[in-house]
Amino acid sequence: LNNIAVVYWKQGDYVKALQYYDECEVIRRTILGNAHPRYTVLLNNIGNVYIHQGNYAKALEYYQKCEEIRRTVLGINHSHYVSTLNNIGLVYSFQGDYAKSLEHFLKCEEICKTVLGINHPNYASTLNN
Repeated sequence: LNNIAVVYWKQGDYVKALQYYDECEVIRRTILGNAHPRYTVLLNNIGNVYIHQGNYAKALEYYQKCEEIRRTVLGINHSHYVSTLNNIGLVYSFQGDYAKSLEHFLKCEEICKTVLGINHPNYASTLNN
């Protein structure tokens, strides 16, 4: 179901993508629980659909759920956690809340610098934001 949703999302059919993501969300939450890393991937994907729709409030809601779970389950030094912080920063930037956006981008930069070092390509990509 997730892969079908991804195809619809990439085709720009956000309504169908969300239908499949919603169905997948119920199944994953039931089988894996809401503290499983694969469940957070789904939350992130739903946030991606909403951000592409311009529904920043809903995107932020899903990204924040994802961030909370990833912080607890994966820890703050995990690349998926950093990716979620980046997504939250993007939402705030699109909403024009540049102070909160910068706060999240700086957290990404700090974690990447500490974990990866300044010579790692992923560290350089955090500076792009």
